Amino acid sequence: MFSKSHVSQPPTATGRRTLALAVSALALLVLSACGMPVSPSPTTSGGSTPSESASATPTEEPEPEAATVIATALTLRVIGDDGSTMADLSYFSTDVSAAIEALTDALGAPTTSSIAASNCVYATTKYDWGGLILADPAATTAISGARFSVYLTAAATPGGVALEGPSTVTVGMTTAAALAAAPGTAYIDYGSDFGAIPLEAGDSSAPLEAWGAVAYLHGGVVNSIDSPVYFYGEC
Repeated sequence: MFSKSHVSQPPTATGRRTLALAVSALALLVLSACGMPVSPSPTTSGGSTPSESASATPTEEPEPEAATVIATALTLRVIGDDGSTMADLSYFSTDVSAAIEALTDALGAPTTSSIAASNCVYATTKYDWGGLILADPAATTAISGARFSVYLTAAATPGGVALEGPSTVTVGMTTAAALAAAPGTAYIDYGSDFGAIPLEAGDSSAPLEAWGAVAYLHGGVVNSIDSPVYFYGEC
């Protein structure tokens, strides 16, 4: 018979922990000997875990601000300070409400006024951003089908947004400077020191039916740029 001292006793809790640590250490040694990298467990303090780094919010680019508004023969374009086109508003296909909303977003709220119908003008609501006026409906001088027309009456808005017609012609330019900026154009003399320079045609209509963007001059200086209007005649 075996004596009681030779009978195996079940390992204690301490013994089991010691055995587990020994087995873990042995496994790490075997992996290291085989050239397999052993990665430490992700830390929970003193730094971000991989999941936290992956979910970091990216930095958002600032929204462009309006820098220039250009009245062409067919559209009114708002150009941002990053060179992007913020709005391209067609006189013929953009709803007036959408055009007003886009300009308000870019330039702020306009002042409004109403004009009664007369011999050459419809009853009209004008939206004025200070140097840029939108007429709803389009003036009777505008080509048929235009939903609205625009008038530039300054070289910039009070907020510093530049206002230009085609070929960068602006209010305040002399006749000579406007003609030089828009090669191929000519001055139409209406008499009494008043005249016009057709800056850009909207289509290839015959001269007496041509329409587009026009610079109006008084005293040898551009005092407004209107579009779209007929090149000849006010009514």
